[in-house]
Amino acid sequence: MKELKKLKSISKDVIEKEHNKRINSLCCLDDKKDALKFLLLSHVKLKHLELQDLLEESKDHEDFHFLDLKSSLIPNKIMLLQQDFQEKDFKKILVLLDEIELRLLNNNGVI
Repeated sequence: MKELKKLKSISKDVIEKEHNKRINSLCCLDDKKDALKFLLLSHVKLKHLELQDLLEESKDHEDFHFLDLKSSLIPNKIMLLQQDFQEKDFKKILVLLDEIELRLLNNNGVI
């Protein structure tokens, strides 16, 4: 029950309300936990793929190799999350993704 509450608190910022409503309509607690974990991991994977595309477009970026190295760490962290979902690890991945995105967009003149 505690794990489900933690997952719900994390998912409020990440997952759309419509998906949360569908998950809450499930009757089994294990199904709710699994669905929330799947959606959170899918969100992180999607964000990573979007950043990979953005990174590929900006190969002439001054910090390309550094950002590419940071980005290459993320799939392994996602695999660890699939095995043992920890809130602090999930937040670290989100912070890392946000940092990469900010550096890419800031230096490309988008922001």
